[in-house]
Amino acid sequence: MSDMSMGQGWWQARDDKWYPPRWEYRWAKGWLNPKRSHEPIEELVKELGLRGWEAVSYSISDNAISGSAHVVVLMKRPVFK
Repeated sequence: MSDMSMGQGWWQARDDKWYPPRWEYRWAKGWLNPKRSHEPIEELVKELGLRGWEAVSYSISDNAISGSAHVVVLMKRPVFK
């Protein structure tokens, strides 16, 4: 095999074989309330971003009774092991 990498994120191990990137995932969960600041979920996602996590998807479920919305954000970051 040539000494060029297989693509973005691929890495060559000591055995001279190329391996794809590995990821770990986690969910960030919180609430949005139009009557209050959105800081709780925004601060959580911001803090995770500073630790190398990237938001890749999200879902928002509205609650008509309370006027709030439940937010779930899927986060990922590379594993270097």
